[in-house]
Amino acid sequence: MTHLPVQESNIRIEFEHKDVRQELKIQEQGFLFRPSVPGTFVVFVKPLAGYPFFILRAENNHALFYRQAEPDGFYRLSFPTTVAQRSNVICTKFALKNDFRIVRVLPGNVFQMCQLAIVSQGGNFFFRIIKQYEGGLLQNKDGKVFVLDCPRLDYDNWPQLQPVLTKLSTGLKLEEFNGHQKKVNLDKKIVFYGKVRWYNPSLHYGIVAVLKSVTGSPIEYIFDARVYEGELGDLKRDFATLYEGEVIKIETLTTRIVNTRGFASKVSLEAKGISLIRNVNTPSAIIF
Repeated sequence: MTHLPVQESNIRIEFEHKDVRQELKIQEQGFLFRPSVPGTFVVFVKPLAGYPFFILRAENNHALFYRQAEPDGFYRLSFPTTVAQRSNVICTKFALKNDFRIVRVLPGNVFQMCQLAIVSQGGNFFFRIIKQYEGGLLQNKDGKVFVLDCPRLDYDNWPQLQPVLTKLSTGLKLEEFNGHQKKVNLDKKIVFYGKVRWYNPSLHYGIVAVLKSVTGSPIEYIFDARVYEGELGDLKRDFATLYEGEVIKIETLTTRIVNTRGFASKVSLEAKGISLIRNVNTPSAIIF
């Protein structure tokens, strides 16, 4: 499913620096401009009508705060940034806080969460709408609502999400969730491919479903792995990204220790030496 929540005609973007306000045109690949002074991107959006939705600010990806629309129906979202100029090369000094989300329910009781993001690459700034989660809504015997096939939503560590799911699903008849999860074993003596589940350029990495290919046997899913922006250079794209559904070949798989909300660490698999096997005609992670 590739529906995204905002049309280009319902988006306005401005750049504010002190008392000066500049309206920006969204160009190819979502390109905005290359600033030379610090300022704030202000995005005005009006989601598509006909679907239950909320616009939220996700503080540290967990605490959720509802946003209210302006009198004209648009939501005003601010993205402050600091840039510095070094040897005539503009670069970001601090990362933007891309913490705005649109959550909604599509026909068939399908939950969708999209991130509204201002992304910096090499001093250039882009506007992107990135689909983060999508799956069918289910309900367990205790009345809690879950999203099918989205284990990375991490419900146990994101309790603020439960009231949002409950509000969105009010009046819907949901199937029962039994909590079953498939366990898989790892086999290192295989050839690896990856099907892109999602890629978030504002996080500079994405997740691929790693597949094993053995001559004479069907391709089989094994596990998920991360792909970082540094591995995308050989794709020769103007905007470094991967799109949902694309298939890549993975030369090696390595392990990396990643922090989890600052409280603990875990081992994550990382795909390296990638090449594109199959791309998609209609990217689901970009609207322009």
